[in-house]
Amino acid sequence: MKKSYLYILPYLLLFLIFFSFQFFIPYIADDLATVATGKIYRIFLTLKETYLQWSSRLIIGFFGIIFIKYKLLGIFAYSALITLTAFCINYLFGIARNAKFAFISCALVLLYPFTDMITTGWYVSWINYLWPLCFMLIAFIPIKKIYEQKQISKLEYPVYILSVIIACNAEQYAGLILIVYLIFIIYLLKNKKINLFITVQFALIIAEILFILTCPGNEARGLEEANAHFDGFYDLTFFNRMEIAFSSSLYHFFFKPNAPFLMFLIILSAFVWQKHIHYSVKIVWSATAAVIFTLGYLFAFQKYAVYMYGARDAYIFILILLICFALAYLTVHAFKNVKSRLLCGFILLIGFASRMEMMLSPTVWASQTRTYACMNFSFIIASMLLFRELEFTNSKNKKIFYIILGALAFVSLLMFVVLVCYPPKDFELFYKIKQAVYYSIAQRYNLLIESIPQI
Repeated sequence: MKKSYLYILPYLLLFLIFFSFQFFIPYIADDLATVATGKIYRIFLTLKETYLQWSSRLIIGFFGIIFIKYKLLGIFAYSALITLTAFCINYLFGIARNAKFAFISCALVLLYPFTDMITTGWYVSWINYLWPLCFMLIAFIPIKKIYEQKQISKLEYPVYILSVIIACNAEQYAGLILIVYLIFIIYLLKNKKINLFITVQFALIIAEILFILTCPGNEARGLEEANAHFDGFYDLTFFNRMEIAFSSSLYHFFFKPNAPFLMFLIILSAFVWQKHIHYSVKIVWSATAAVIFTLGYLFAFQKYAVYMYGARDAYIFILILLICFALAYLTVHAFKNVKSRLLCGFILLIGFASRMEMMLSPTVWASQTRTYACMNFSFIIASMLLFRELEFTNSKNKKIFYIILGALAFVSLLMFVVLVCYPPKDFELFYKIKQAVYYSIAQRYNLLIESIPQI
């Protein structure tokens, strides 16, 4: 029987969409700062200053400088990694080598609001938030292979090691990878198994986290960001910061239009309204959907729900909690298999934890929507798990959900195209202010002023 390679076509199409479209995406904001570093041989001078004064993301910074300076190389890399993200989601949580699920994974990735990346520079944001996410997914592949007792080839080991190193260089992802690997090591020990490769990976993760904790630039940046964006942040109690992170994380999905979360709700409804589901589940779903769609989509409730210090009122905090419990209750009833329930719940918790990590940073608001990347993808992955569950049901309405997914993916991509072609006027002023800052950076490092692109 001949092998079918039709499953490759959706990935190829996704790659071509991003590869062709990125030629029209300009360098803006922090992209210009990267170009302003001057000649390539000055990379290590820039990284030294970054380590001492700004951030521990030296590996990400190194690749960022190279791929932003050589735009064609960068365009290829960005397109390849977005495509690889879709592939990993399908491999880990869908049905590998299946054309239908390859389409679903690519469409789900297109649901991600790439417009979030405009807030600090398209390419810098992708490198700092989406690249580590892709490498984190790659780093999870050996866990699945070992769990399923599949062989790992010798060529794969360097890829997984490099993936852990790059992904853990981003603070927001290092903690998540640590949790996943720690849980898997506990599982191996419980079953009286020891895997040398997983142990090496875990050691690398610990080393990266220690590097992040001891980097002087992270502390210096925290103080500078607090003075600039959240004066008095370090005077807040632990519970105050937790409440800010909690409310700011969930209101973004519950009270604002968001394509990944909307798709998750729609596909969840496929299971809630099955004949054998108890009426109490349907009541919970109806109440939850009514609150989310009424407050979030009709009345733009996010303007009134939260402010700098979290939820404006106690009833808003309670409402967010109730929605969380309702979604957890509905998700549990969507899956027949206990392992699938636990996996979906764990994925959603991991996404939520990625945003709760912002309680440690005074940029919990200043970083805007780009810090929701992992949480957005947790809903994308949860939707993939639900689509996989739907595949094994006798539902006659499967095609409807595929059509809805395709329509949402098209609209999300269209919004991205429109924002790139017709950016808001206030961003033009923002870019010009940023450019003035980058001229001072160039003078500081004795770089060529001509190296900074003109707006």
